[in-house]
Amino acid sequence: MQLNINQNERRPPSRKHSKSVRVAGFEFPLTCEEDVDRLELMVKRNPTIRNQYIKYLAANKLPNMEIAHILYRFFNDEALSNFNWTGQERYDSSASGKKKSMQKFDIFNSCMLEAWSSHGVTQDALAGSLKKAVQLVARRRYNLIYNQRKRIEALDPEH
Repeated sequence: MQLNINQNERRPPSRKHSKSVRVAGFEFPLTCEEDVDRLELMVKRNPTIRNQYIKYLAANKLPNMEIAHILYRFFNDEALSNFNWTGQERYDSSASGKKKSMQKFDIFNSCMLEAWSSHGVTQDALAGSLKKAVQLVARRRYNLIYNQRKRIEALDPEH
């Protein structure tokens, strides 16, 4: 039995409408950490950008959708690779410095709460979902690196 998954099924029905909801100066999903920092700065400085971002978040999540599984619509893995919920030290001793704290960023905290509070999203639920999303990003990143190493080993058995 072959399972065919239509890519359009992963998107909410409001997706066509959400294309008209834009955040001036930003193309989603954000692809690098600098874009995340720039969005945070603009959300804090410009109420219009903040309102556009909140409307964009609201237009791209249905009430029954889990946040951890739709975050890719807003931020790709590379953009989130230097973030975790608390900003604590990295587990990898070869990596230097701390990760950035999502809980201190309005774009991950107050904006998402405002956009999705009508869906029953609370501060605790949001924190749990973002922690789970960070774990999913880390797992995908680990799998990517692992698979790349395996391919290299298969091509060069002496390595």
